Amino acid sequence: MSAHAARSPLSAVFLLHIALEAPLALQAFWSPQSLPFLQMNNTTVVMLKTPRFIPHTLGPFFESVNLTPEVVWGTFHGLLGLAMVVWWQATLQYAAAVRGAAQSVSRLAQLVERVTSNDEYALSDDNPPLCQSLVILILTVGLPARGKTHISRALERYLRWMGVKTQVVSLGDYRRKTLGGTKKLPPDYFTLGEKSPETMALRKMVSDGCEKLIGDFFEAGGQVVIYDANNGSRITRQALAEKYDKQGIHVIILESVCDNKEIIETNIRNVKISSPDYRGWDPDKAVEDYYGRIRDREKSYETVEETTWPFIRIINVGEKIMVNNIRGYLQSRIVFFLMNIHNRPRMIYFARSGQSLIEHSYKADSDLSPAGWEYSERLKEFVVERRAKSLEQRGLESNGRRLVSAVARNVVTTDEAGELTETKVTAGSSLKVKVIEKTQMCEINPGVWDGLTPDQARKFYSEEWARFVKDPYSVRAPRAESYHDLSVRLEPVLIELEREKEDLLIIGHSSVIRCLLAEIPAIEIARGDLLEVVPTSYGVHSQAFHFWDGPGRRGEGIDGDGDHEEGEVGKSRRDETNFYENYAEDTKGKKRMTAMDLGFLSTSTREGSEGSLVDGT
Repeated sequence: MSAHAARSPLSAVFLLHIALEAPLALQAFWSPQSLPFLQMNNTTVVMLKTPRFIPHTLGPFFESVNLTPEVVWGTFHGLLGLAMVVWWQATLQYAAAVRGAAQSVSRLAQLVERVTSNDEYALSDDNPPLCQSLVILILTVGLPARGKTHISRALERYLRWMGVKTQVVSLGDYRRKTLGGTKKLPPDYFTLGEKSPETMALRKMVSDGCEKLIGDFFEAGGQVVIYDANNGSRITRQALAEKYDKQGIHVIILESVCDNKEIIETNIRNVKISSPDYRGWDPDKAVEDYYGRIRDREKSYETVEETTWPFIRIINVGEKIMVNNIRGYLQSRIVFFLMNIHNRPRMIYFARSGQSLIEHSYKADSDLSPAGWEYSERLKEFVVERRAKSLEQRGLESNGRRLVSAVARNVVTTDEAGELTETKVTAGSSLKVKVIEKTQMCEINPGVWDGLTPDQARKFYSEEWARFVKDPYSVRAPRAESYHDLSVRLEPVLIELEREKEDLLIIGHSSVIRCLLAEIPAIEIARGDLLEVVPTSYGVHSQAFHFWDGPGRRGEGIDGDGDHEEGEVGKSRRDETNFYENYAEDTKGKKRMTAMDLGFLSTSTREGSEGSLVDGT
């Protein structure tokens, strides 16, 4: 029995009642005078008499038994007292549980107040709560042309998209920046065997410079550094791991193994010989020289077997993955992303959804307007034409590649969503298109601000408006979503985008496209503009195209009464009746960017024209 029950006066009374009544009841119940026993065949049969206060309906049952009123009354008092004690103790335990829960909530509130008031733990857009206190160094390990750079850059983009401060420190890029291309290096720089003092000094200078970059980034508040280098020596990576582990930095070894000769050959020809190391070289000689580097490295390469350190081994750029001693939220997210990675070349296209009959209403979910149907038809034709040119440039046949189109729930761009359709590209060829509807790609929910203008929102929701203007990325309108909420909703889409090996067309609202692009959050993609993105090992190549002019392109109504002016791709008049979705002047503390800031140029013609190539990260 608990201490609370023992100290309770009422419990003491009940216990005393039990102590006095129970023996009397038992004595009366089992007394030979009241309970004559009949022994029959080693079986005891109790014979009781029926008391007078037993209900008449139970009389026949007690006529054959000898039961006195004292026995019944004593037993009743004993059982009642026991029931009351049990009930009272349960009540005390419930009260104690309530008090404990209240104390826990109070302690939690104090902890939250203490944490949020501490600048060290202050939450911000760039420091998610689950990732803010952890610093990680990822050491890449692998022979040349195994996809280390591709994996590093893809992981960097994903972590930055999540809001984690991440940087790739590439030993090769640093060497090229400080020493120049291959022709400017000593002959024994990449060869196996004893090296000259000059070469040793140069190699040490490069490695020390990279380590300094790593240290500077962590001191500046960085969270994850990916050290993109061979690190093929067990002694070298052990020394690096121990050095940073002593500084409180969590070290993960990421090994890329590739035994597929086709992948290696493709990586060398498409990536390595186009790097600054081989600028101006004959392609065949560049390939031969790079294979020489690989052969020299293979002789001294030591695969990762140090189980004392967390490591991830990727085989053939995503065909198989092995994980050892990986713990923690951010580490698990890294592993999950790497499980979906590949290096197959593909194109990703972004386009706005067509105009609907009821614009600027989140709840309407109406059909496309006549202008919307015209837009969708022109978009289909232009994507087919553009993709055919792209496949031809890549030396691929249209028949062997499928286009995957991811659209929002309320976007209509095809005749039968979800079905494989064939669209004619050129004479004798066809294009298979698989359409996938994603409810996660619905536009941002404006809540009670749905359909309001900025002046109306400022007038009726002055306090919420002030907070929203101060931090439009994290603050949400009443019963609405913030851009942070939208980013969380779109993360599964981003993972599928990374996993998809075919060319991909994403059709959605401006808020969705803005969140997926992330690195250029303030760009406005108007209806009639197509953005082409090509992920590569050393960054992302982007092109913008203009293919359509019509009602709804620049925020006009259904009847097309608005002013219509020609302009650059992405520079459209702001739609004041849909401001919540389009509000992106400072979503992550970055300056407002336009298409011209990104170098997107186009000639506004109805038939469409190609823009200039832009390199980005």
